[in-house]
Amino acid sequence: MKDLTNAATVVFARRNPVQRGVLTVASSNPASGVSITVSPNDISGLGNGTTEFTRTYNPGATVTLTAPSTINGNKFRSWQRDGQDWSGSVSTSIVPNGNHTMTAVYTTPPVLTVTSSNPGTGVNITVTPNDNNGSGSGTTPFTRTYDQFAGVNLTAPLTAGASTFWKWQVDGVDYVQSQLATVTMNANHTATAIYISVTPTPTPTPVPGAAAQPIAFVKSGSSPGGSTDIFLVNTDGTNVVNLTDAQGDDTRPAWSPDGSRLAYTCLRQPDGSLGSPQRICVRNADGTGLTVLSNTLAEDFGPAWSRDGSQIVFTSFTPGFQTVLSFMNADGTGRFPLLIFAGAANPDWSPDGKSLVFEHVNSIWTYNTITQIGLRLTNPTADSRPRYSPNGAKIVFQSSRDGQPEIYVMNSDGTGQTRLTNNSAWDTAPAWSPDGTMILFTSLRDGPMSPALYVMNADGSSQTRLTDGSDGVWRPDLGAPVIFTEEGTANAAAINSVTFLRGPFHILDSHNFSLDGHARITLLTSSLGITSPPIPQTSTLSVQANGINLPIENVGPITGVAGMSGSYIIVRLPDGLPTGNLSLTVTLRGVTSGVTTLPIAP
Repeated sequence: MKDLTNAATVVFARRNPVQRGVLTVASSNPASGVSITVSPNDISGLGNGTTEFTRTYNPGATVTLTAPSTINGNKFRSWQRDGQDWSGSVSTSIVPNGNHTMTAVYTTPPVLTVTSSNPGTGVNITVTPNDNNGSGSGTTPFTRTYDQFAGVNLTAPLTAGASTFWKWQVDGVDYVQSQLATVTMNANHTATAIYISVTPTPTPTPVPGAAAQPIAFVKSGSSPGGSTDIFLVNTDGTNVVNLTDAQGDDTRPAWSPDGSRLAYTCLRQPDGSLGSPQRICVRNADGTGLTVLSNTLAEDFGPAWSRDGSQIVFTSFTPGFQTVLSFMNADGTGRFPLLIFAGAANPDWSPDGKSLVFEHVNSIWTYNTITQIGLRLTNPTADSRPRYSPNGAKIVFQSSRDGQPEIYVMNSDGTGQTRLTNNSAWDTAPAWSPDGTMILFTSLRDGPMSPALYVMNADGSSQTRLTDGSDGVWRPDLGAPVIFTEEGTANAAAINSVTFLRGPFHILDSHNFSLDGHARITLLTSSLGITSPPIPQTSTLSVQANGINLPIENVGPITGVAGMSGSYIIVRLPDGLPTGNLSLTVTLRGVTSGVTTLPIAP
C-alpha cells in the first residue's frame, strides 16, 4: 500500500458492498425433513440440506436444486418461487439475485374408490392404467391410488347377476351412461357403477272405473306433497278417475293412436325410485302396465306418438345445453336426437306421419322428416304448444303475441292465423277433439291458482268449463269395432280355439284342455288396440251373445296372416247360454259393433 502521509490531498471513494442473495429452501406436504441436493455450495461452503434451510450466494451465481420424486409416499408436484409455480421438474435452477424462497411442493396421491349398486359387491370392473402400486382391474368395492391428474378408465360389465348396467355416478352425482367412464384424478373420488333390476310385471290391477273415458288430463292427486297425477274424465265432466295415483309429478299425457295407452312425463326412475330427471312413462288406459321408457341423464318431457304408434317424439334437456327434440321407439329403444333445431320443444306429429310441428325461438315451425326441410310458420311472438288437427289442415297453438297466453289457430301452412280466446285470464295447452270440431284447453279464468279444462268449438264459440285440471288431451276415436264374418253370411268368423272347427259350437267340448270342459272360441275383429295380459275390464272390452257376457280370456293383434290385420278375441262359452243363432256384438270403450251371428249347438 502506498504511503500517503505527506500527501497534500487524499480522496477516498466508497465502494458499494456486494449484494449477496439469501436462498431459502422449503417444502410443502411435508413442511420439513425433505433432503434437497444443492449445487454449487454457497459462500460459506454449504450445499445440500434438509428443509427448511438457507444458503447465501454472490450475485450472478446459478444454483441448481434437486428434490426427491417421492417423500413419505407423497409425490413431487412442482417447485414454487416465492409462492408462485416455477418448475414441474424435480431439478430446477435459479439465479438468486436478491432473496428468494424455493419450495418443493408434494401432493398426496388421490385415491379412487370403485363401488357398485344393485349389487353392492362382486362386480368385476376393468381398470386402466394400473395404479401406483401396479394394481388394475378389481371386484367392487376396491381402491386404486394414482398420481394427481392421472386419467383412469373404468369399464363396467353390461350385466351383473340379474341386473343391467344403467349409469356411472362419481361422488354421488350422475356422470355418464356408457359402460366406459374416464375419471380425472384431481382429488379423491368415488365411482359407482349403478345397476337396475328388470322387475317382473306385477299382477295387473286395473284402476276401477278407468279405461272408457275419452279425455286424459292433469291435476293434483291424493299423494302426500301435493304431486300431480294423470286423470280420466268423460266429455261432460263426469266419472273423474285418478289413473296414476302415485307420488311424484305425472304430467303432459298423450294418447297412443289406438287409444289403448298413455305416454306421459313422470319422475319414476328405471330402478323404481322417485326423483329427477323427468322420464317418459307409458301405461295402459286402465292403469296397468307401467313402463319407464327413457333412462338417460337428460330431462325428458312432453311426449307425442307417431301416427302408426311405432315411435314417440319428445323434448329433451341436458343441463348446460339447449333443449332438443328426441325420438325413440315405442318400447324405449333406438333413441336419437334431432340436433338441427337447438332449443326446440313441444313437438306433435302430422296425421300423415311425414312432418313434425313444434315451437322454436318463440315461433311455430314444421320439419318434414322425409325431405329434412324446416319451415317457420309464425313470427317470434311467444308462440308454443302447437297441435295438428286430425285431418292435418289446421294447427292450434298458444301465443302471447297480444300480451298474455291465448289460443290461436291457423292453416297448416301458417296462413289464416286467428285468435280464438279473448279474456283476462291465461288460456293455454290446446288439443283437438278426434273429429276436429272442438278444442280442449286449459284456462285460469277460475283463478290464477285454479286451472280448469274448458272446451270450445273449433271456431272459438261455445266455451264451456269441463272440470278442474290442466293439459287435457282427447283419446283418438277408432269408431265402432267390426266383427269379421264368413263370406256370404252373417255368421261371425269364429273357430274353436282347440279343434279349429267352425260352428255351430257346443258349450261343453270334450276336446277342450281346460278343467271346466267349456269350449273356447276365437273371434276375429277389426283392430282393437288391446293386447293381454292383463285381461281388459268389461268397461274397456266386452263380448255379448244375446245380451249374455262371454268371458274374455285373451286378446291381441292378428299376426302371421299375409294381407290381414285386426285383432283376435278368445272367449269362453258359459253355462246358461241358449242354443241356436245368437246375436253377437263386441263393445269397445262404450262403442258397440254391428250384430253378427254366433251359432250354438244343442
